[in-house]
Amino acid sequence: MTADGRRAGGRTPRPRSAPAGRHRVPRRPLPAGSSRLLVIYGWATGLGAVALASGIRGLVLVLAGTAPQWYQPTVAALGLGGIALGGVALHAPARPGLRWVALGLANLAVGVSAGLTASLP
Repeated sequence: MTADGRRAGGRTPRPRSAPAGRHRVPRRPLPAGSSRLLVIYGWATGLGAVALASGIRGLVLVLAGTAPQWYQPTVAALGLGGIALGGVALHAPARPGLRWVALGLANLAVGVSAGLTASLP
């Protein structure tokens, strides 16, 4: 090769193209704190699944007429509290520990609600 990039015979090398359908996309590293955010979202998703299962069982108990009179307002209040705390955890400004405290309290509300629902016949 000469200094200007030509081969000895006077020909310039053709540029190679990438194989069809295979593009390389550079991977960007995840921003700091995103793994914690994924843990929070996973925790909230699991909490929502437990609350949904407990809510469906509670609805069946209420519709069947086997739930005591105190059950419906108590579980409704706990459910609304858990939803509000979950919303705070997912949409709160980035204050240290606020999301974790909100998710912990939401966990407590959903746990009490699920425990009450599981204790009914």
